Order: sequence, then C-alpha cells, then structure tokens
Amino acid sequence: MNRSGDTLIFSATDLSSFIGCQHLTLLSRRTVLGGPKPPHYYDPSLELLWQRGLDHEKAYLERLETGGRSVVRLVELDGDSRNAAGWADAAEHTIDAMRSGADVIYQGCLFDGTWLGKADFLLRVEQPCDFGGWSYEVVDTKLAREAKGAALLQVLLYSDLLEKVQGVTPEKVHIALGGPDARVVSFRVADYAAYFRSIRARFMSHVANAPEEVATAPEPVEHCRVCAWSSVCADERRDADHLSLVAGITRAQAIKLEETGVRSVTELADVPTGASVPGISAPALASLRQQAWLQVLSRDSDVPVHERLP
Repeated sequence: MNRSGDTLIFSATDLSSFIGCQHLTLLSRRTVLGGPKPPHYYDPSLELLWQRGLDHEKAYLERLETGGRSVVRLVELDGDSRNAAGWADAAEHTIDAMRSGADVIYQGCLFDGTWLGKADFLLRVEQPCDFGGWSYEVVDTKLAREAKGAALLQVLLYSDLLEKVQGVTPEKVHIALGGPDARVVSFRVADYAAYFRSIRARFMSHVANAPEEVATAPEPVEHCRVCAWSSVCADERRDADHLSLVAGITRAQAIKLEETGVRSVTELADVPTGASVPGISAPALASLRQQAWLQVLSRDSDVPVHERLP
C-alpha cells in the first residue's frame, strides 16, 4: 500500500494480505497515513526463497528468449521513482511496448491511478485489441508447484488493469510454476472474474470503513508466520491475556467463550467447576479450564506447572 497526496494506491500484495489477515490491511493503511512502521523483520529462509524466485523468473525469461520470441525488457523503478508520477511514466512505457507488438514484455507496469500492477511477463496473443490485431495476456512466475489462490488473485488484478489499457479482456491468465517439472498453468478469466471482483469490493469497503483507531491483540492467523507485524501482535495478545494463548483452544471455542463474557486466560481459569458454555461440551470445557488454570499458575513458577494425563 502506498500514498500519493490524499489518494491511497493499492497492489496485488494488499489483496492477498487482506485474504490472509484483515487486521494487516488496517495496519498497512495506518502506516502509509503516517503511523508507525512495522519492526524490521529478517528471515534468512524468506531471503533464500526470494532469491530462488528471482532465479526461476530469469530461467523462464531465458526460455522465452531462446525460443525465438522478441522481448522488451522494461527498467525496474528505483526508490525515488516509486510514486504516482513514476508509475504513470512506467505504465506509458509499457503501453508503448504493447503498441509495438512485441512478443514478450518483461516487467510491465500497469497503473490506473488507484491500483498498481507489475506483471512479470505480458505475452502477445493473436486477439485483436485497440492497438491492432494482437493483444496481451499476463504470465507470473511462482516457485510453488501448485497455483494458489493469492497467485491467481494477483494475475486477475493484472488482467483487469490490462483490459483498461488494451480495450479487450484477456481470455486467460497464466502462472509459471516451479519445481523439477516446471509447468505453466492457465485459467480462463471469465471463470474467476466474479471471485476477483468480490474480493476487491470487500477490500475497498474494509479500507473505506477503517476505524480511527486500529484495534489491538488480533486473532492469530496462518499469515502471522511471515508477517513483519507478528511480534507486535504477539506482545499485544500477551498483554491482553488473549484466549488464543490457551494451549489447544480452537477459534470456535474462543468465540463461544467470548459470547459468555470469558475473554482472557485468567477468566477461563476462574470458570466455576460444573459451569456450562453453549456450543462447548462439558469435557472439552473442563479440559480448557484446567489448561488455563495450569498456565496461570505457571506464571509465578520457575518451572511450568504440569499434570500427567491418564
């Protein structure tokens, strides 16, 4: 997410992040509006994956070039040019390359003033558009061996931006997968357009209705594993004595407990023996209560308190 004056500029990363964690969208919005930035997050394994992804992209480019296709390589913008004016200029260079009828456009920029797309590849297809007897479809490279929802959403966004430029909807989008049997999988845009529009509409509504103050201690999700904000949110959950800290508790169980006013580990530990919570069986509630009690008791102990199960 970026900002140009009073306008927020979004990318495919923002859409995929929204799917993974809606709280992250609010944190990103707060940052670009002048709020705190996430702490520095360095993971050597992620750095290695990034480099492998770049190598995979270069290998696909080489296959296109050795296959005899003409390739226009566009220049990646540097830090000072990554703003609305720079992206608009890069988008014009991409349009010029499309007008020329090049077989392949590498690192094309697509920008409509609100949404920014940086496609790995635009491939020429013989379908007429506003430029002539040809048009373009998007190919993005991914290390994964199977196409994932976030990757599909990304190329669908690029395809939507591409349609605005060339005046015709691309028939397909493509993902060049990794692995020893690297292959390209294709999807018909018409089959997934409604899915893309639904996610984008929900995202835009979420941003438009963002609260003045971002809530703290969000529910942990799978995306936390690779999020720069994960340590901040984890600290907030500890400060709030969040129910997610109870070992073995599910989100569904936490929701049922919250509906009855039990909102912390300590409160769960204090639930009276024999109490009932709608939606949670008596044995499950007893187990959760005992687990919470052991964890609370362990806070003042050098060695975690434990009990042996039968």
